[in-house]
Amino acid sequence: MTACRECGATLRFVRMETGKAMPCNAIADPTGNVAARPTGRGHVDGYVITANRPATAGYDTFRPHFADCDMRGPKPRTTTPKPIPNALF
Repeated sequence: MTACRECGATLRFVRMETGKAMPCNAIADPTGNVAARPTGRGHVDGYVITANRPATAGYDTFRPHFADCDMRGPKPRTTTPKPIPNALF
């Protein structure tokens, strides 16, 4: 396990069926939408849970970390933009 560079939370990387690793929250969460099979070397065969592909028995579910990380995504604007003077047009 490793820590998020943005917020410092502990992460678990789930190896998806595509071969890519998805950063998820470290603790399994029944409300999560990523299912993965636990093995001795981590969680593998991960996939996104959908209506057509529900969670499989024996798989753990996790929440993707980017859904919960406070430091990711666009930063909210803290001030209102200054008006542009009409002389520039």
